Amino acid sequence: MRQWATGSFPWVMRVLLLAAGLLLSAQSHADEAAGSSSGDELSLELKPQRNRLYQHERIPVTVTLLAGRVSVRNIQYPILNSGALSIGKFDPPRQGSLTRDGQAFTTYQFSSTLSAEKIGKFALGPAQLHCEQLAPANGAAAFFGGSQARSVTVSSQPVQLTILPLPARGRPADYGGAVGQFKISRQVTPTAFSSGDPVTVTTRIEGVGNLDNFPCRSIALAGVRSYPPQSRRSASSLLCEQVLVPESGDGIEIPAERIRYFDPLAGRYRTDISPTVHLVAIDPPSINPQAAVHTSAAKALPELASASPARWSLWVAVSGLFLSAGMALLVVRNKRAAPENLPASSIMDQRLLAEAKAALAADAPHRFYDAVFRLAQAVAAAQCGLPRSGLTVGTLRQIKFNGADPGVLVELFQECDEVRYGQAVRNQTQMARTLQQLQTTLATLG
Repeated sequence: MRQWATGSFPWVMRVLLLAAGLLLSAQSHADEAAGSSSGDELSLELKPQRNRLYQHERIPVTVTLLAGRVSVRNIQYPILNSGALSIGKFDPPRQGSLTRDGQAFTTYQFSSTLSAEKIGKFALGPAQLHCEQLAPANGAAAFFGGSQARSVTVSSQPVQLTILPLPARGRPADYGGAVGQFKISRQVTPTAFSSGDPVTVTTRIEGVGNLDNFPCRSIALAGVRSYPPQSRRSASSLLCEQVLVPESGDGIEIPAERIRYFDPLAGRYRTDISPTVHLVAIDPPSINPQAAVHTSAAKALPELASASPARWSLWVAVSGLFLSAGMALLVVRNKRAAPENLPASSIMDQRLLAEAKAALAADAPHRFYDAVFRLAQAVAAAQCGLPRSGLTVGTLRQIKFNGADPGVLVELFQECDEVRYGQAVRNQTQMARTLQQLQTTLATLG
């Protein structure tokens, strides 16, 4: 019995090895079959919006992974061979589904844009995408329904594109190279202003296409201080904001803005114009109290001539009271407006000074220069007897303060406006020097 078992052992091993070989062969054939079927179940498609486009035109392009009766994971972003074409970044994929020839697919779509600077014929692609495909596991794991992942690379077919030149016929002299479909609008806030108060002009260009060729043009008007425009760009819009400071009480006309672009769908150049915006000055007219009294008296004379003695006496008494009150008010107003009667302690607004010092300690430039500007306005208004809100750089240049040159205040006004509206940057050391300069000016003018 022992001899049989010993003699038979090599035959048992041969049988086991043969069975293992048959299993491995079967698994290999199964893997090949799975690989063959996954080639039909997993594919990649590359689709530009059009195969013919103009130079500088920007069009959408998509790369789509289609998965049939297979499971995938760890899907990477596609790699696209663009050659002479410019490809933007791909957006995160959008998952969906479709049915094609009676077979259901799960789709993973990546979107981007492409443009071309050169004219001619070019090949786009092929696109490639790496992912992991899940397949049934081998051995004991297969018995329990397990799966295993293997890396796969899916490729698309290349696409031929034709890039057309922009036509010379009908091209405007000021055309800047924009291609697409766009609209321009302009808004100004506020539309009613007082001299010295800022207004903000917002110009918006929106549309589909390449916005990179549109600049933010600066607005320059007589009697208006202007600061450099600030721009914000997105995929579908360009926003230009510019601050203007009117220095007179006259109305202002913000001119229309014009853009030129080539419309690839119509195959022609187009122009879009924003409307003109009219701004109204709301500065109150100066009133002479004495002239107002004389005018009121003149209007009352006809009624006085036809009045009865009793009414005449009553009118005289009431008029005397109003006249006395008006003269008293005029005297008080003249005393308040006399700059020589105002000491330095009255000029300085302690609240604004404390606010400026707190902003300096907190290193908050915009807060600091807003307080300094209002304080400088209060100083200038007390010195010249004009309303504080109407004082600007332009008006200060025309005023003499007790024979002194207001150049220091003009510099302070300009520095404040550059930070508040022109986006200039000032550090804490510069702010401290500005505050010291203002305090010295207070003492000098006082």
